[in-house]
This record gives sequence, C-alpha cells and structure tokens, in this order.
Amino acid sequence: MRLENLNVSVETNTIQPALRVVANFVFAKDVEVLLSVSGKLSVGGKSLVNFIETPTTNREPQELKLLSKNDLEVFLKLYPAPEAEYTAIFQVPLCEKDLAFIEKTRESRGDKSANFYFEFFAKKCSYQLITNGATEQKLKTQNEHLYQYFEIKQSDWINHYISQLGIGKFMLLEFQLPDSPEIPEFWELLYNQLTQNLKDMEDAMNVGDWTKTMFLSRRFFENIKIGDATQRTPDRLRFKEEFDILMRADQHDQEGINDFYDGLWKFFNFTSKYVHEQDRTGRIRPIINCKKEDAYFVYALAIGLLNFLGSKIATNY
Repeated sequence: MRLENLNVSVETNTIQPALRVVANFVFAKDVEVLLSVSGKLSVGGKSLVNFIETPTTNREPQELKLLSKNDLEVFLKLYPAPEAEYTAIFQVPLCEKDLAFIEKTRESRGDKSANFYFEFFAKKCSYQLITNGATEQKLKTQNEHLYQYFEIKQSDWINHYISQLGIGKFMLLEFQLPDSPEIPEFWELLYNQLTQNLKDMEDAMNVGDWTKTMFLSRRFFENIKIGDATQRTPDRLRFKEEFDILMRADQHDQEGINDFYDGLWKFFNFTSKYVHEQDRTGRIRPIINCKKEDAYFVYALAIGLLNFLGSKIATNY
C-alpha cells in the first residue's frame, strides 16, 4: 500500500477552524481492501492533533475476489500487480494553540512556508498464502504506517489559508458605519482612511513584517490625532469641534476630552520612535527591534480606537 496525491485545504463547513485533507491510498486490486484509516498531524517536530476519516454514506465500495488457492498463487506473482485506489477525506480541527504554534514555526523558517507532517495509520484486509507444512489461503488484517510532508508556500498560505483559518482575527471587527445621509462627509472620509490604515497594518502582520506594521501604525495615529494642538488648520479644528460635541453627548467633560486628545498625541509620538532614526535634537538613536508583540499591541489599540470613534459617530447621527 502507498500514499499518493495528498491535498490540504481549508475546511469551510465547520465552526472550529479545520483543515480538509484528501489522501489517495493505492493497494493491490481484488486481494486487498482498506478497512479504516486515521492520522496524526505534526508541525515542527511536535504532535498537534489526531484525526479520523470523515464519515460518509458515499464511501467507495471495495471488493475481494473469491480466488482459489491456485488462482491466488498466480495472481500474487503478477508484475506489475493490478492496483485499486481509495480516496479518504479527513477534517483536521485546529484550536487556537495549534494555530499559534503553526504561525510561530512558520515565522521561524527563512522562507516563511508552512510545513506539515502527516502520518496515516491504515488497517487493511488481504489474502495471504501461509505455508506451514501445507500452503493455506487466509484472510489477514494488517496495519500499515504511511507518512508524507506537505509544504505550503508563504504566498499560498497568506492568500488561501490565513483568513479562512482566522489567524490574526483575534477580535471581531464590526466597523461598518450606518448608511445614513446625515453623517457628515468629513467623518466618512476620516473613518474610511483609518479603516484602510488598519487593513494595511493587518496585511503586514499576516506576512510577519512587524517593522512595516509599526511604520503603518504611525499613519493611523497621525490621521486620528483629532485634538492635535500643533496643527491648527481649519480641517483639524473642525474635527476637534465636532468630536468635542460627540464626546459631550456621552457626558464626557472637557478635562477628560483633553486627556483623550493628549493620549492620541503621545501614542503618535510613541509609534514615531519606530520610524525615525534621529530624535528631535538630531541625535542618532538606536534602532528599535520590532517584535510581534509590538505590532499586535498597536494593532489592538487601533482597533479599539476605530471602534470608539465609529460608535460615537453612529450614535449621534
């Protein structure tokens, strides 16, 4: 028995993230049948999950021929022997820890590919000729261990696996503004720009580019600096005046509103440190090591701020 044509995709009919694994098993026709098959998925030398074949009422029928002892002796000597195939389908569920480990292992590889090691444990029933003084024809069950590596290139992993498996989607994003003609155009323009900034950050995170994520986060905080006192342009002043009204509608006092603006300004300064190689006096500063935790921190903060802004706009128009 051998394994051929292993295919791995994302299972779309489950609530929990899962892989859909299709494997083709080849065995001797008429003298062997596959009774059952299960498997195990490992990544980076660690066992992640055991799985069994997906139950189905459309399982391909298999047959054993009724052969005489003489016919069986002739059949077993045929070369190449006639072959039959059986296609098995598996659902391989993945929990959050599994997905996090897959991503951690993938990021550690130079080519950022996802590498899976599949083991299959097949039980088959086959004719055998047993010689013990006299030759006897018997049916015997046997277990076989088959295995295969499966590599998914970085581009394919990003385009066809990440979003469907929910990797990076650690928060439920519901940022769509109500379709109301009363929402001023300047709020829609700002909101749409911030949403695009957030999407750009997410794209950078999905390929593990933490430096680019931090660079893009600075754009987000630059755009959301509604209360920036250093930029007293008409547009900035209008945003501040309008947002003051939205905040006061929710019983915020001016001191709290100013603290909020001050926080936005300070986080803009914070993210700027990841971009600029010089401080404000022109001195060279050490280059900051951008890590995954840095990127997810500013991303989570950006999500919260965009939701905060969107809820104020949606509630008051």
